This record gives sequence, C-alpha cells and structure tokens, in this order.
Amino acid sequence: MRLIALIALAILIVVLLVVWVEGCSAEAKADRYRDYMAEIGAVDNASARLGQEVYTTLTTPGLNHEDLDAKLGGYVQTAENQVQKAEGLDPPGPMVGPNEGAVEALQYRVNGLAGLRTAFKQTID
Repeated sequence: MRLIALIALAILIVVLLVVWVEGCSAEAKADRYRDYMAEIGAVDNASARLGQEVYTTLTTPGLNHEDLDAKLGGYVQTAENQVQKAEGLDPPGPMVGPNEGAVEALQYRVNGLAGLRTAFKQTID
C-alpha cells in the first residue's frame, strides 16, 4: 500500500511539474508576442506621424525650396531609421513574414520620399 501511495505521489509530482512548466512556457510565449506587438506598434505610430508631417509640409503654402529640401531630407532619414528599427526586431516565429512585410512597406516610404525629394530638386533646376 505504501509503495503504491509513493508511486502515485511521484506521478502526481511529475504531472504537476509538467503542467507548471507548460504554464511558464505559455506565459513566456505570450510575453514575447506582447513585447513584439508593442515594439512594432511604436514603429507603426511613428510612421503614421511621419506621414502626417509630410502631408503638412507639402500642403504648407509659401515654403521655399531650400526649406522643403531640408525637411524632405530629414523625413528620408527618419524613415530610414524606422526601417532599421523594424529590421532590428526579433519577431516570434509566425510573425517573421509579417515583420518582413512591414520592413518592406517602410522601405517603400523611404524610396518614395527620396524620389519626391529628387523630383522637387529637378523641378527647381
């Protein structure tokens, strides 16, 4: 009887340990997703603010070409920094593809702003 009780207790302890480890693993996984979403969300919010700043700049009447060029240069640099931040993230497994898509979209903004800056320079000349 005592041996059976001891074996049952050992099995119970092993089962409880397995359940506890699984719970910790699930919590760590949830924390990793939560952290990633917060980080990519910050990049997204900064990108949205940048888009609003570009819109405001382009619709400002009376802006001279030197100021416009300087602002667009700053916007290009800011957009490049956002690309670097997104590339530097460590997404959880299933989020690797979507993160690559976010990096690509941010790179399109960099290319678009650089092209816009070039077009304004050519128009001035």
